[in-house]
Amino acid sequence: NHFQLTEHGRLLTSDHPSKTRYLLCWEINPLVKTASNYLPNLIRDGPTKDTGVQYVIGNQSTFDFFKKKENKKIASDFNEAVTCISKNYSQPLINTIDFGRFNKIVDIGGGLGLLLSQILKKYGTILQADVYIMKNIIHDWNDNRSIDIFKVVRKAANEQQVTLFLIEFVILPEDEQNKNINNIAHSIDMHMMVMLGSKERTQYQYEYLLKQGGFQLKQFHYTETPISITEAVPN
Repeated sequence: NHFQLTEHGRLLTSDHPSKTRYLLCWEINPLVKTASNYLPNLIRDGPTKDTGVQYVIGNQSTFDFFKKKENKKIASDFNEAVTCISKNYSQPLINTIDFGRFNKIVDIGGGLGLLLSQILKKYGTILQADVYIMKNIIHDWNDNRSIDIFKVVRKAANEQQVTLFLIEFVILPEDEQNKNINNIAHSIDMHMMVMLGSKERTQYQYEYLLKQGGFQLKQFHYTETPISITEAVPN
């Protein structure tokens, strides 16, 4: 007699291409679980502390915490968890936008580079920068910091006619059709509040932040996933 892993069991192995193991490791990490206990405090008292994490680790940001040598494992789990999300959503995103019309793509804060590698796999070598991608970057930051980030990107673009794609869990208009998608977005919104003192946003909130940062909304793209794409150009 012997045992073997089921199909679902194999999802939790370290070499499974889905990287589901790392997403689960991140969600059950003691830091995440303990910080989540402070969600009621954040909702009730407002930002007396910036994040639930700071109730646990003191007055330092989550990303500064990740940089410390002793926290290398949790930082690695975080990067792999984000890559797991990218693996689930990258193909629908690539199918939604024709990236072949651009010469060079800058994937800002692209983690382990999975989305960019999938784009290159489909379109081949891309040469000269005229598009910036920010996937799940702005939801890490509050409004003021987000505007600052947009201003930096706008400055880097200079006078070039570039396109900026924001790829985020956008909160859609509340109706029955969007109910399941918004349930996911609201859940992640609470997670972002706990971990980073940030949030998910609506299309109109992104439009406002972009305008303050030197961009204007060109088009909003729905996908077949909970992630939407906001396309913007310099104003």
